[in-house]
Amino acid sequence: MDEFLPTRIFEVDVFLFFILVLMRVSGLFVSMPVLGSRNVPMMVKAGLAGLIAIILVSTMSPLPQGIPHSSGAFLIVGAYEFLIGIGMGFIVSLMFSAVQIAGEIMDLQSGFGMMNIFNPAMETQFPIFGFYLFILWAMFFLWINGHLVVLQILGDSYKTLPIGLMSRMDNNFGWEITRWGQTMFMYGVRLAGPVIVTMILTYAVMGIIGRAIPQIQLLFIGFPITIGLGMIVVGISLGAYMGVFEDMAQEMVREVQLFIRGLG
Repeated sequence: MDEFLPTRIFEVDVFLFFILVLMRVSGLFVSMPVLGSRNVPMMVKAGLAGLIAIILVSTMSPLPQGIPHSSGAFLIVGAYEFLIGIGMGFIVSLMFSAVQIAGEIMDLQSGFGMMNIFNPAMETQFPIFGFYLFILWAMFFLWINGHLVVLQILGDSYKTLPIGLMSRMDNNFGWEITRWGQTMFMYGVRLAGPVIVTMILTYAVMGIIGRAIPQIQLLFIGFPITIGLGMIVVGISLGAYMGVFEDMAQEMVREVQLFIRGLG
């Protein structure tokens, strides 16, 4: 009977190791856009998270410090791993929020500001232009295999930030967190830039016309003009949006890597 005891201990350690890996993977799946949506069945998300955790466990080396066997220590390490995954997914969602910011600005400028569409992927009300840009960004994200890149970063994160390592954060990490909002707003303005410039020029011309010809009812003709110009500008600017999307994808990868290095 005693000869089977080391084998049982080894099996228990492997299972606990799998649980800790699963916690970080689950945190990413909970906070990552699209996959973390309630529209994705819970069984599907749990199955994907478990499959990815099994693959990662099979390729990882044993922990040098060993697996914590006390309940308190194990729960603390597991909660920390879950928070790491949530942080990674949150950074990925920032670029999706940038698209929503761009849509809000574009809708307010063009006259669609009072109309919103429910976006089931983000579980929130989206502006019309924002929903259109969201679809473009989601298709671009999948086309460049962004979801696979995120999973690759997740796998590499165990090398930079091993399980159970709770080191002191980098001194510049706090400033990096504050820069996330700046980055999100910057890309939102870049996406909305063509519409912003067009609407400023349109309102200026309409103001001059209104001064020169007071009989024209700008209130009635202004909305059709701004809405039509907004749609035309968005259609013309599709090529420029692809360039911004490439920058957003690169920035997303860089920010997630900086997040991991900041914790490590």
